Amino acid sequence: MKRVWSDDQRLSAHSFLVAYLLASLAAGFLLTVHPILTSSQVKGLDANVLAWLFTLVVYVFAAPCLSFLIGMFAAIPAVPLILALRFIGLTGPVPHALAGAGAAVAAAAEVDMLIPFGGNHIDWSTVAVGAVAGLVYWIAFGRVRTVLVNRRPLEQA
Repeated sequence: MKRVWSDDQRLSAHSFLVAYLLASLAAGFLLTVHPILTSSQVKGLDANVLAWLFTLVVYVFAAPCLSFLIGMFAAIPAVPLILALRFIGLTGPVPHALAGAGAAVAAAAEVDMLIPFGGNHIDWSTVAVGAVAGLVYWIAFGRVRTVLVNRRPLEQA
């Protein structure tokens, strides 16, 4: 059977998919946990701890759903940025963090254009989450690619 992609291209595609999924999950988790950590309930831990725990459970279960939406809207600006970084040869953490921040700003602007929320939702937390997602992508891409290159096929018994 003839392969369409070479092994190197196949490893890069698999590494990209896994790294992008992990970066989207990290961004979704950060955006869902941020309101909990900055609320007054967490700082004071008032008498209604059960309501706080319920809120935490709802946010934790909402993180994968938000991660899916982030991955979907951020793919439009992120994929060309990632390809441009690879083409230019910038494979360090700083270019990936800057590209993640740029993709986050572009995705937030895209969402604001498509869904009229009433106001601009681009702030420093959006930029920070995008930068963290870019770093998670950079770390995951390198690790997954290393694991896939070093894996050996199972020996036939």
